Amino acid sequence: MSKDLNKPGTFSLAAVAVAAWAGVLLIAFFANRGEDVDKLGQFVGNLGGGPLAGAGIFDSFVGLLIAGAIAAAWFGIGNLIVSRAFGPDASNENSHLLNVILSLAVGAAVWSLVWFLLGLAGLYSRPVAVVALVLGLLPAIVGLIKFKNAANANSEPQPGGVFDKLLLVLAAVPVLLSLIASLAPPTAKDTLLYHFSVPKAFVAQGSSAFIEGNIASYLALGTEMHVVWAMLLGGPFGERAGEAASGAAVWLFFPLLLAAVFGFARSAGITRRWSLIAVLMVATVPTAYHVAASAYIDLALALYVLLAVFALTRWWRSLESRWLILVAIFLGAALASKLTTLFVIAAFALVIMMRARSEA
Repeated sequence: MSKDLNKPGTFSLAAVAVAAWAGVLLIAFFANRGEDVDKLGQFVGNLGGGPLAGAGIFDSFVGLLIAGAIAAAWFGIGNLIVSRAFGPDASNENSHLLNVILSLAVGAAVWSLVWFLLGLAGLYSRPVAVVALVLGLLPAIVGLIKFKNAANANSEPQPGGVFDKLLLVLAAVPVLLSLIASLAPPTAKDTLLYHFSVPKAFVAQGSSAFIEGNIASYLALGTEMHVVWAMLLGGPFGERAGEAASGAAVWLFFPLLLAAVFGFARSAGITRRWSLIAVLMVATVPTAYHVAASAYIDLALALYVLLAVFALTRWWRSLESRWLILVAIFLGAALASKLTTLFVIAAFALVIMMRARSEA
């Protein structure tokens, strides 16, 4: 398949595919949001209604730093687990980028469980949050050095074509815009009802005990555990800094999902250009932008399910139990994010039983 995609006509075919997809998105947009086009003049006029960088710029900057530190802590713990499970030759077996994503996703799943247990123990406090961050950052430093050395030894050539660079730029636009929106004060309904309000209540009471009057505290809140962590770390700088850190922490799952799509495609032997097209198609889904900008948890769910599918395909070919361990981790993390993962688990169980039966 990869040889066919490298033929001379690939460039024109890829361009036609992207143009067709862009046309579909434009049609869908104007069919549902056409009335907004008439308001563009008013929106542009409102841009000059206030300072470009007000007092909130400090809160946003602090939020970005905290979210980045949390991501590093994800990587630190996740890299320890992945390197132990796969050994030092893991980067030779998979896409190098995908190994980084696996480490980040496993780390996010583990820290979510840790904060769930801390909530049961009534240990939601800023000192605990700082200690947890330090414990995650220490192995992250070692892991980043190892990955940097491995990347230098097995570096993949960067896209040299104009079209490849254009794909990257187009994919980066919704990602960056959603990041800016995620740093703004929350306005989305579910974010106000429980994605942020429940973690705020947890922080206030110091535990994950039931919140009187908010049934959402009974929901699967795996992704919201990172919001608790971000709010505890950002609290000393102000409530808005904590909200900005929380929004940015949940937003992290958007670029991680796109990187996982690219890494999965590359590990399957698909060319860089077509892998970038796959990334662009996901990045430009309007719902993906809305979810990332609103601190919704659906992109975390998508990331975990995608990586579970990747691990399942590797197990199908090798029958090595280590891949089933990753399947269990990612499906568990997905279930902790949203209970509808039960349907995915049922499908995975069916596939595993079919494969096991064929080997019997």
